[in-house]
Amino acid sequence: MTSHTLSIDPCASLFLIFMIIILFAAALQRYSLYKKIRDIPTSKTRSAALGLAEFFGKAKCAKELYSPLSNQKCVYYLLRGEYLTGGKHPKWVLFYTLSSLGRPAIFDRARPAPSASSGKNPGIISFKTMIIDEPKEKSKTFYLEDETGRILIDLENAEIDIEPDKVYTGYIKQSSIFDFLQNKMEEEGIKAIESHPGLKAACERFAHKKLKISEFYIAEGDDVYALGTVETKEEAGGTIGSENLVVKKGRDGIMYVSDKPEIKVLDRIKNEAIIAAAIGIGLLLILIIPVLSVFLF
Repeated sequence: MTSHTLSIDPCASLFLIFMIIILFAAALQRYSLYKKIRDIPTSKTRSAALGLAEFFGKAKCAKELYSPLSNQKCVYYLLRGEYLTGGKHPKWVLFYTLSSLGRPAIFDRARPAPSASSGKNPGIISFKTMIIDEPKEKSKTFYLEDETGRILIDLENAEIDIEPDKVYTGYIKQSSIFDFLQNKMEEEGIKAIESHPGLKAACERFAHKKLKISEFYIAEGDDVYALGTVETKEEAGGTIGSENLVVKKGRDGIMYVSDKPEIKVLDRIKNEAIIAAAIGIGLLLILIIPVLSVFLF
């Protein structure tokens, strides 16, 4: 066997190197976050000090807010619409999103999705063409309350780790020929879509595809964990006290909010770090084994 047969295409090698760097960087970032959550003691809101801190308590609205489908009073919500692609390797593709935080800056240049009459395939959606809906009511802050008091949480640019509270899956329209092969979405899901004009319009473009509609929210009164930088509110004028403080994303780039207890948060982040590192090591072996084979054999 010659070295030529063992070599990897240069473009493939560059791609592997790029992916390895990304995976190891992700693993390092998750491990760093894991250590901070593990090592930083939980603070009480009344005795909160400036700087990086973690809190655990109940979520309370700073502004009245309700989830779009369940009409649940909440401090944060996210609504997502996805469709399932066909082929040998089907995957869920995001085509609609609505968040109580408002329109994310990353989507500021998003274009309207192509229509069937535009000459483009409406079934192919890129991140630039998905529908990013604007909420009627925005809220980027809420209060975290414990037995000692409360402190304001700012969700701007936060990593929000919550599971979906409602998931509706299936077809909203069925082909007359293949009805028996298609699982129609449950009636509750269809009614929920019908009740939301923005979501309904987006779903109608993929009416003959399998859809997944997911609603996430942190309900008022839910347990919530928050890790971020404690700062004085701008309007507080330098006065320190929990009512004059806010927890937000600081210079260290950390703002993590979850509705899970700390032990489950730690397990999740540790697993993410291990998986990213393991995949990175696997790709590294794919890259270096052919090179080692040349020298060894």
